[in-house]
Amino acid sequence: MIVGPDRIFHIPEDAASVLWSRTGGERAKVRAEIDSWVRVGFARRDGARIVLDRSAVDRLIQTESRVSPAELGTEAHALAWAHAATADTLRPGTPGRLAHLMRALPTGRSGGLADVVVEAIAAARRSLSDGHTGRGLAALADAWLTANRVGEPVPQEVLRELFAVWTELSLVDGTPAAIDRALHELARARYVAPVADLEALLHAAVVIHRSSARAFEEASTLPGFAEPALERWRHAVRIQAARAGPIDQERETVESLRAWAAPSADPQDQAAFASWEAWTLYRRGLYIEAAERHLASVELDRLPASRLSSMVAAASALLEGFHPERALDITAQARSIAAASRLTYLEARACWIERAALYRLDRTTTPDHALVESVRAVGVGGLYAMTALTEAAVAWRGGDARAARELAMAACREWSAAGRRWAPDMARALALACGAVAQPDEVTTLTREALACPVPTAGLQVLALLAVGRHPVSAVSAPGTYAFAVLPEPGDTNAAHFDSKEVSAGRGPVLRLVIDPTMPPVTDAGTTTPDVPVAMDAGAVGVDAGVEALDAGAMALDAGAAADLGDDAGEALREVTEGGCSCRAGSAGSAGRGMGGVALLALALAGRRRRPTAPRARSTPPSPSLR
Repeated sequence: MIVGPDRIFHIPEDAASVLWSRTGGERAKVRAEIDSWVRVGFARRDGARIVLDRSAVDRLIQTESRVSPAELGTEAHALAWAHAATADTLRPGTPGRLAHLMRALPTGRSGGLADVVVEAIAAARRSLSDGHTGRGLAALADAWLTANRVGEPVPQEVLRELFAVWTELSLVDGTPAAIDRALHELARARYVAPVADLEALLHAAVVIHRSSARAFEEASTLPGFAEPALERWRHAVRIQAARAGPIDQERETVESLRAWAAPSADPQDQAAFASWEAWTLYRRGLYIEAAERHLASVELDRLPASRLSSMVAAASALLEGFHPERALDITAQARSIAAASRLTYLEARACWIERAALYRLDRTTTPDHALVESVRAVGVGGLYAMTALTEAAVAWRGGDARAARELAMAACREWSAAGRRWAPDMARALALACGAVAQPDEVTTLTREALACPVPTAGLQVLALLAVGRHPVSAVSAPGTYAFAVLPEPGDTNAAHFDSKEVSAGRGPVLRLVIDPTMPPVTDAGTTTPDVPVAMDAGAVGVDAGVEALDAGAMALDAGAAADLGDDAGEALREVTEGGCSCRAGSAGSAGRGMGGVALLALALAGRRRRPTAPRARSTPPSPSLR
């Protein structure tokens, strides 16, 4: 009867639990309760089905005394005074006190509405401490809705605090829905409270993911905040914006904040700075060191959501540092914690990294279509695209070319719509390798783009995928530019030629990779999908790479894929070729560092059945101890 995504969102599970707690399963009471949900706008009917979203479920849950929406404001006068008396016996912030105060409003006692708003703020701060940020957002939304309905004056400083906490929680939540809701309510509140700086902060966070060209400039003009949490977020937004540009810009921005963090006695400031340093290490390709700094941030952090975000970021770095088993262990823990706290974005990101680790370990050959659809519903485009691309690779490995093609095209469309330059090429090349029909001149265009790509391993991957798909790739050259092309010849059945047109006007020197089908299979290197987690992390997490959402955290923007694979500066694209993390700013290792997991996508997968005749030298990854 109750419908909505259960995976990641847990909507049917939680809604059924609320319904049972309020009705005991009695048919008449169930019908009346659902009618009240529909009447107040928490749910809608779709034939015999009841449809809710996650925010509505959180609003149903957050009133710990189990007050039904149909009951609010309908009690007799004497009963309202009884609720007021009960509220007076409870300490501020005590679970259930907010519900008593709301039901006491019919008494008309002085300061009643202000008391409701203050209590909602306390409930929201409690949600930061226990990790259930959705419930905190629900408490704030209920208080603001009540304030608008009752119309009683509330002091400006109280409303300012309400919206400051709302801004913080929406950034911590990290989903577009939470941020859009906050911006909508701030626009309504600008005439009754000073909220212009809060709007500017949220707008800057959004711009980072829509226009990297002006993101850093806009983030650098944000005013300072008296609230410590929002000041950390201001720095986090600026660092995330810097991550969309050259790596030196990011390094300088992070280093400029060392003097701010060093004297601070607040562990959240220390945790945030540790995470920012971790993402800088990640972008340089120092994945093990990045993982250690993220885990150090976990130890410093005191907020569950941001600690969880750092755990997920550490798992992402470990995945790129050739520790997939360790990454899998941490991701399993993070996924369980995120599910218990109903942190949808972080749970989605953890699920994606878990799938990438399983893929690299060759433990899955069946694409998880349900996961792709659930991640899509989160609303973070970069994370959805990366999940789709990972599952496309899984399908290809499992021999399901049709599913691989459809999933790769879903990723291509998402990145193209977001204005990314390089990432769509990689997804499209995989689709072509799986049998998609090339448009006129498309292969030539993809070849030119691959040769122009600032991350060589990404360009090589596109060329290799085109070769695997038996698409003839023409060499492209320009004055003073080295141009390479993958040229499978009509008679080739087991070889490809990497030609340099810069050296010779004819074929030039030829590097021939001969495949011996009789060679026994070896462990597949796997693929590294661009780690994008998406989103801005608040707290002790730098802007995590790859996804377009604000990551839940302790005031730090998660580093990784924000500039995502689309930044013309090129650094961020490395996320695609060498894996990444999750929020939306940053990229992977340094240019020329060598092929990472995803860069091996075509060659590793094609090599499942055909292996080189000559042994390949391979460096042994470091394996330092991790806390």
